[in-house]
Amino acid sequence: MVQAEIVLSNDGSGKLEKEIRDIEVDESTEVLDFTRRRILRVWHFEPCQNLRSLTMRWNLIKKIENLDCLGSTLTKLNLYDNQLTELEYLELGDNRIKKIGGLENNIKLKQLFLGANQIRKIEGLNGHLDLYELSMPGNAITEIEGLENLPKLRFLSIAQNGIRVVKGLENQSELINLDLNDNLIEKLENLDQLQSLTDLMIRKNKISDWQNVKVLQSLKKLNAIVLEMNPIYSSEHFYKNRIREILPNVCFIDGLPVGWVSGDPYQPLPASFYSIFESRNIERV
Repeated sequence: MVQAEIVLSNDGSGKLEKEIRDIEVDESTEVLDFTRRRILRVWHFEPCQNLRSLTMRWNLIKKIENLDCLGSTLTKLNLYDNQLTELEYLELGDNRIKKIGGLENNIKLKQLFLGANQIRKIEGLNGHLDLYELSMPGNAITEIEGLENLPKLRFLSIAQNGIRVVKGLENQSELINLDLNDNLIEKLENLDQLQSLTDLMIRKNKISDWQNVKVLQSLKKLNAIVLEMNPIYSSEHFYKNRIREILPNVCFIDGLPVGWVSGDPYQPLPASFYSIFESRNIERV
């Protein structure tokens, strides 16, 4: 049995008459449709262990909650035309989403996670002026676009996609963390405007020319870089020394301090190793 808080009436002054109702549900059901029920909140889905599709269109829901127990079965969630205008954090990873849409009213959104879906295009994010973290790894994106109206964006992950050209970041002057791991990029370009960037991840791309690393000298705040598994790698000693020579201000290479000695498990970690993680957490507060 599912429970829901229902609005019975509204006197026009904002005072709502509400009640909690029990909704009889067959525990074996795979599809539930609660369209136009005037629902404020709904919970107690634990018995619905076979539920694949949940529709709650045209209700009064303000917060996505109480769905954790459906994590292993639910593949479709429809919340069209509710009251999710206060949403700041939204994670929809590992679903079958093909297109970003339906977020027009969520203008207070600050963090959006859409990893491991089937999205082909970055779109539908105009008006999200407070969005500072966008994570979309493991999709089918081939072009960086649709970010021009996100002035506060600081964390961007488009790893494990099919990107070949770095572009579309012209307005991202606040960006501090850019993850382009596991793509098809051959050339580092169009990055000069990212003067706040501290972390750049481009592991397992097609970077074969050290000139691509030299262009990063214009990024004065760059502190950490991940370049492993690119064609420029020859031997660990030469590879890391070459990066240090070209980018002397970088403190971390491939996730380790620049002075790290491979094979020595007893060497102490520098204080900066911990402080970098603390500063990342502060940036997300």
